[in-house]
Amino acid sequence: FRELNCKFSKPVFLGDTIHVRLEVVEKKAFRRLGGGNVTMQFRVISGDDEVVQRGEWVMLVKSRE
Repeated sequence: FRELNCKFSKPVFLGDTIHVRLEVVEKKAFRRLGGGNVTMQFRVISGDDEVVQRGEWVMLVKSRE
């Protein structure tokens, strides 16, 4: 885990149904670290199909080799 940026645009209440859409938007290798950064953008969507949160998540992951 390296970075997390979030923006909450609408409230979510107890009992609400939500789901998350996550998309990998960038991969960057750091060979000397044996892995790299994976950048993902996400959206949290309410049961009414409204975006209630959005953001970007950057993770440092180990490569297979």
